[in-house]
Amino acid sequence: MKKIKLLFQGDSITDAGRNYADYHDLGNGYPKYAAQYISE
Repeated sequence: MKKIKLLFQGDSITDAGRNYADYHDLGNGYPKYAAQYISE
């Protein structure tokens, strides 16, 4: 599997409750939905 990096810039709708203590937590914003879409 090829590794990719995506950059999401934005405000609270992008961050959306992300847990800063957990490096892998994507929160409930756009990054979470993009990860789900890519992993399908």
